[in-house]
Amino acid sequence: FNSVYIQSISTDPRYFKLAPFTLQEFTTYTVRVSLLQYSLKGKLVSKVSDSQIFVIKRSGVQAIITGGLNQLYSASSEIRLSSARSYNIDYPQLKSLQYKWSC
Repeated sequence: FNSVYIQSISTDPRYFKLAPFTLQEFTTYTVRVSLLQYSLKGKLVSKVSDSQIFVIKRSGVQAIITGGLNQLYSASSEIRLSSARSYNIDYPQLKSLQYKWSC
């Protein structure tokens, strides 16, 4: 078990927020929150905590064929389909997808 401190970018202390790509994929993380309650005189009167375990996974790619699921063509029509809007979910700016069509 390795403990790593990761800073939240939230400006509201009630929320824990991370920027994209802060965590490594295929890694398990435990997030803990501690709530402290102080009296009006500044004395600690209560402390509770909770935690949650989660795993970062790779999202994969999104294949999109322009035109929707069902299209109707006549036998004499030229058929043109495009998957140019397909993308890598984790890294949408990368253009390294390879396309293989089958019918």
